[in-house]
Amino acid sequence: MKCVCLFRYLIIFGLLGSPGFIRAAESGPLLRFMSWETPITDLFLVVGKELKPLSIPAYNASNAVALQVGTFEVRLAKRIATAEGGLTTVVVAQATLPEGATGALIVLLPAAQAVEAMGPRLLVFPDSPTDFPAKSIRLINLSGNNSAVRIAKEDYSVPFGQSKVVPLAFDGLGRCLVTAAVLDSGNWTIVFKDMLAPAPTQRVTLLLAYSPTGAGTAMSFDEIQAGGKRFSTQFAIVLLDDVLGGKLLSRPAPEKGDRGGEVTEDRRRMKLD
Repeated sequence: MKCVCLFRYLIIFGLLGSPGFIRAAESGPLLRFMSWETPITDLFLVVGKELKPLSIPAYNASNAVALQVGTFEVRLAKRIATAEGGLTTVVVAQATLPEGATGALIVLLPAAQAVEAMGPRLLVFPDSPTDFPAKSIRLINLSGNNSAVRIAKEDYSVPFGQSKVVPLAFDGLGRCLVTAAVLDSGNWTIVFKDMLAPAPTQRVTLLLAYSPTGAGTAMSFDEIQAGGKRFSTQFAIVLLDDVLGGKLLSRPAPEKGDRGGEVTEDRRRMKLD
């Protein structure tokens, strides 16, 4: 009988030690990237001595890439041809995450016209579940104008280039009415209005954006920051994440043509005119 029990223990320990049961090693902060209108495919994330290639979509979140444990410095590099005909690696953009951050959404902005030779500038929006928990919505305003967002019956203002995290207020069916508008030529223009119904473990990012090459006169990020207003195509993107056990379960980038998340596709919702 003892031999049978011992045999069972050996089998259990053998299974626990097999690749399918080994826990994945702890990773550093998970980073997802988003580009200002134009996709980027020629950058690398510096992770220790390794260069991880990045495929960064425009106004959409990339797949997650992990930094080393205990590392909070984000460095993006590019391979540049040398005079001798070879290639050299140059760091073209960098940013620092908040100490203890477990992840971030990083938006790449084009360099200012005066320093076009330099790489993109980075806007960092921390993703740590302690700062951005489940059942909350993160509002990011890259629309080019100041914005106002109504969550249920509460109004929140979000200046251009900034973000705000607020709790979702659900009705009896687990839905929340979200309306977002931008101030355009002195008038408020609604760019998003929908019932969102995320699961209890999910959180929502509502990104207000615009196309610099849309209708109207193009303006750079710097011109807008200096007080200029944006009058071209403006829209909103919904991104969805899962937060389980206090940790972020990162989702891959949505398919092309998707609205960004599953909130308005496969969950109970009411379409508003």
